[in-house]
Amino acid sequence: MLLIVLISAQFCAACSSSSGKTEEIDIDTPFVPVYSAGSYGEFLQLQSRTLDDVDHTIYKDNDKYNVGQYGFYPIRTEQGDGINPITDIKSSGNLSEDGVGVFKDDDGVERTAVHTSEDGYVEWTISVPSAGLYALGIDYMADKSKSGILEYSIYINGELQYTEARSAALDRTYVDKYAFELEADGGKLTDLSQRFQQNAEVYCDIDSEGNESRGVQMQRQIWTDNSTFHDSNGSYTEPLKFYLKSGENVVRISSVRGLSYISDIYFYTIPSDNRYTDYLYAQQGKEVNSASVEGWTGSKVQAEYPTSKSDPMLFATFDRASAFTEPPASTNIKLNIIGGERWETIGQWIEYTVNDIPESGLYKIAIRYRQNLSAGIFTSREITVNTGEEGTKGENFDEYIVQFPYGGNWEVTTPTDSSGDASLFWFEKGTNKIRLKAVTGELTDLVNACDGIILSLQSDYTRITAITGGDPDTFQDYNLAETIPEVISDLKSQGDILDQIYTKLLAALNGEEGQYTAQIKQIVNELYAMYEDPESITSAGGLRNLNSAITSLGDFSESCRLQPIEIDYIEVLPADAALPEAEGDAGQSILHQFKMFFASFFQDLNSISGEGHPEYEEEVEIWTTPVTMPS
Repeated sequence: MLLIVLISAQFCAACSSSSGKTEEIDIDTPFVPVYSAGSYGEFLQLQSRTLDDVDHTIYKDNDKYNVGQYGFYPIRTEQGDGINPITDIKSSGNLSEDGVGVFKDDDGVERTAVHTSEDGYVEWTISVPSAGLYALGIDYMADKSKSGILEYSIYINGELQYTEARSAALDRTYVDKYAFELEADGGKLTDLSQRFQQNAEVYCDIDSEGNESRGVQMQRQIWTDNSTFHDSNGSYTEPLKFYLKSGENVVRISSVRGLSYISDIYFYTIPSDNRYTDYLYAQQGKEVNSASVEGWTGSKVQAEYPTSKSDPMLFATFDRASAFTEPPASTNIKLNIIGGERWETIGQWIEYTVNDIPESGLYKIAIRYRQNLSAGIFTSREITVNTGEEGTKGENFDEYIVQFPYGGNWEVTTPTDSSGDASLFWFEKGTNKIRLKAVTGELTDLVNACDGIILSLQSDYTRITAITGGDPDTFQDYNLAETIPEVISDLKSQGDILDQIYTKLLAALNGEEGQYTAQIKQIVNELYAMYEDPESITSAGGLRNLNSAITSLGDFSESCRLQPIEIDYIEVLPADAALPEAEGDAGQSILHQFKMFFASFFQDLNSISGEGHPEYEEEVEIWTTPVTMPS
């Protein structure tokens, strides 16, 4: 976990010695963190050149380099066209037995690539016209003989530019086996009557009681284009960037964990003025008023039917509480939702295929969700359309991050822009893919700042206990203000920073006080009290309060990094369409509850039955030895 030390002078507000409270802080005041030595955050801050310094103009009129997203202009390997960049590589001579060659994925697509080993490396020479920060893109295929995350060390001109470059990560692709094979056979996943087949050798589907159970998860070995390396610890959600000097640069990708086939690497820039409004403006001239498509009211996909996902733990589960979850599960268990605690790790994504978009144009996305796991905080998902497809990078603006506030009921929401209007996404006519990725979103800066406070307070606690011991004598005057004045001063500095975190968190929660805001405000007041009266630290419970504050802040930071959410369905709607209702009328709810009550007399939903499946019909006898407890 990245630990951050913040400069308190950037955040310090005037403090009243009589009250120990800061004056009101402007919520728009930015955080200006100073990161730990060698970290990615420090690397970004130390660069004297910004993205604006990079000359983009040479790419804007060259379609050969345009990957389809507004503002992205990649610099590929010396071959330039991205077809066969492998012919000019240098390797360690310790690659897989396959080495460099033509490799086929599970769909039969062939490419020239290099097959990496877990102890080798590959080098490319890339020439750039201007020095600056560049994101590293990659076209690759994960080797499914292994599982788990793919990790690589990225060297630029012989050096690791920051700590996170030591373990840069790539994702694998998984599918539900039953869904993949059903679709391959011509079945339609939207047809609820066909979603399970009575074939226990292929699908783990329906037991003798009519209850559905999750199917087998399967890793797919397919080419993934226009991907980027990301931080394996989840401290940063954006693609990792690297500093390239003007002219030739040597790029080395060294394997740390996992095997893959690399077909192409490339660098691209993201202009700092690449904004959502600019993106919408770029659609002028080709925009279609989606509301004018006669007879079309939207395209819906059930969340339990993902096309692909980054983790085999992202499998369908069930909800019986609501009568309006699709399909309803009033009498039997139906796999009708996805997510929960299995979908809480930063970076996890699920992708869906949406068919039948009538015309190319701008549309909005509605999501029926329930977030009842992260009390006192919201969770977030970044939404992109056609991510990784040929000719596109997907769009990742702040306007495409949707927040899911805590609540006990099902709700329907959509991402919004700064004006509160629904964010619009460009869809092509026909088939498109929607990807939802777990991110910290608006909480990212707050979490990183909190990590810095934790580190500082831990150091302060250690300095204090070095003088007082773990159990201070309440009758002894340790004179901490004179012995360690810098520690006492730091308690106030961290209180100032934490007070700003409180203010910004409260604003993010729309002014609603919650579990974490109350805890943070209490810690702020305790830090100020310790600063004003250092001897209170060694009074009864004082040192324990400081330790408890550190623990509470750690809990808050960890909770923000856990982003659970349950999703029922995703629907693409006309730009001016109203969002669907999350729940129906009371009569339907009452009927649903009656059906569940009536079914409880005839079904045992707590048992497991394999009747009707040859694989599970054989009975197993279990012998146990009684245990005699001593008298």
